[in-house]
Amino acid sequence: MASNKPKIVGLYGVPGCGKTYLKDELKSSLAENQYAFYDGSEIIATVCGHDLEAFKQLPEQEKCRLREAAIRHIASQCAESGKIGVVTGHLMFWAETEAEPVSIVTPADLETYSHIVYLDVSAERVQKQRREHASRKDRAGDSVQHIEQHMQREMTKLRELCVANCIFFTSVQEPQTLARLLTDFVAVPDAEVEEINIAQALSNLDEQLQSAQTLGPHDTGKLFWEELHPENNPLDAMFTSFGYSDKAFRQAMLYYEQHRQEIFEQTCDKVAKHVSLYQEVQKMLQSAASRNNVGVVVVTCGLGLVWEKVLQRAKLACEPVIIGGGQLDNGYFVTPEVKASVVERLQQHYHTHVTAIGDSRLDIEMLRQADQSVVVVGDPNVRSRSMEVVLRSEKDLLRGDVRQVLLPASVPMLDVPGLPVGTLAQLNLSAPKHWSLDVRNAGGKNTAKILMSATRDATVSGRALQEAHRKVGWYLATEYLPDVIGLESFKLSHVQGGYTAGHRLRDESKTTIIALMRGGEPMAFGVHDALPRAKFLHASHPSDIELGHIRGQENIIVVDSVINSGKSIAEHVNRIRTFNLPARIVVVAGVVQEQAIQKETGGLPKALLGYGRLSIVALRTSANQYTGRGGTDTGNRLFNTTNLD
Repeated sequence: MASNKPKIVGLYGVPGCGKTYLKDELKSSLAENQYAFYDGSEIIATVCGHDLEAFKQLPEQEKCRLREAAIRHIASQCAESGKIGVVTGHLMFWAETEAEPVSIVTPADLETYSHIVYLDVSAERVQKQRREHASRKDRAGDSVQHIEQHMQREMTKLRELCVANCIFFTSVQEPQTLARLLTDFVAVPDAEVEEINIAQALSNLDEQLQSAQTLGPHDTGKLFWEELHPENNPLDAMFTSFGYSDKAFRQAMLYYEQHRQEIFEQTCDKVAKHVSLYQEVQKMLQSAASRNNVGVVVVTCGLGLVWEKVLQRAKLACEPVIIGGGQLDNGYFVTPEVKASVVERLQQHYHTHVTAIGDSRLDIEMLRQADQSVVVVGDPNVRSRSMEVVLRSEKDLLRGDVRQVLLPASVPMLDVPGLPVGTLAQLNLSAPKHWSLDVRNAGGKNTAKILMSATRDATVSGRALQEAHRKVGWYLATEYLPDVIGLESFKLSHVQGGYTAGHRLRDESKTTIIALMRGGEPMAFGVHDALPRAKFLHASHPSDIELGHIRGQENIIVVDSVINSGKSIAEHVNRIRTFNLPARIVVVAGVVQEQAIQKETGGLPKALLGYGRLSIVALRTSANQYTGRGGTDTGNRLFNTTNLD
């Protein structure tokens, strides 16, 4: 359904900068069912019932009331239509004959606008356009210097107001930039921002596979703004106001977007020349890059282009994958959630053992997800001051091997109990020897106890037992797969009209369900009931699985009724792994023998080749190592063939 607070974009700029022309150009090129365009002055005239000349003669208090009524009228229309509003407006008026500008911003403006875009064209161009248009003759005498001063005063004040009121702000110099901003940034539904952003970042990771102060004692974002505007780093005030939220990182992207691409790239190049790696980090990267079983991925909330240039100078034996922030064309911004998602994808889809190295609170989620975690402790004057406090409360949540590394070795260690000091040279970069099994056992749940009753009842067989297995498959798929794989949102029609967000399994349409014949088929049908957009495949033997069946798939779900020794499941998983696809593999089963899934001695991990990660979802586990035959064989009971041995 339509949101109560619509998205309203204020298109600001000094008189004569071309706002109205740009608004009309956008109106003719963008979808009219998604955007509504307004001239602020015309709406004021409509609301007050007089022309603008009459409006100008009103007392200031009445003008303010009418301006507020106008912006609220626009917001009401957009809320009703569900469209994004684009409104031309002004923050202040300032003729050169006046000592100070006259501010016309109202509280209603700051409550209503979700985004403000400033048209930052050259003062010379504004002066020329004023002289050429009859409607601007009253401002034709303003000098270029005054116009420039007016623009800078207005942009500075707008930036302050937007930060204080959590309004997105940026400036544009070219019309096509604003069109792209509206379609690629503003139009993205708020509820989908995080999901789409993570998907874009992971897509970039995938492409590169076919950071920041952790690598060196430098804040690349701070260095970027010191190069461009030494007296004004907009990120400081913005993060203070917005916190480290998705909105904050999106706003940072807009700040970078204000600069032409060539200026952005030149500044990144200058910053990169000031950045050096910790010597210990460079040695570790050289060691990792020289091994054919180790890859290097740099994930930074800062500027990816800067670290790309820094690492090019390091001349590593292999090219590292870099996931970092940038301008709008970058396609994504990096948040703590993105960092953790990158680690998870490397683990679950590429079946790797991940060592994560971080130095700030923005790295906590990533460190928590990793198999081995390193907290870099730098100089007290530049390191994250909040990291020590956060680690004291989060230390127990970090899993696997966790340590702190002092860079340089002379700096004081973090006072965190249970966080030992180590060195980067001590990191284990050899290939893991055992598979990692993540077993989700429903056996203790009351729902599972009800469902398993029919599957264990000797009087139930044939179609009735098939139906019981089907219900088990549906239950396990809906209860556990959303946590194992994740969810994605989609737009659906609401019964009360309009649209609302629905949810389904992440990449459901890129999921293949493999039923191991014949005992796994009924349960697999239940999984398919829960995931109707997934593909379905029967497999009697591992060779039945061909590349064409699973190419391009994100999730592969292997279903069997019972896992005894684990040998059959291992053969099918090994077959899938031979195709070297970046896909998550999940096994769904009714009963899993406990011996089969023991960490090092179990039949399943011993039969699996190489190293990888496997999630197993089971209705129950069993210590009973009995293997059914004839009348007790699950397949025979399912299909009324208990007379067969």
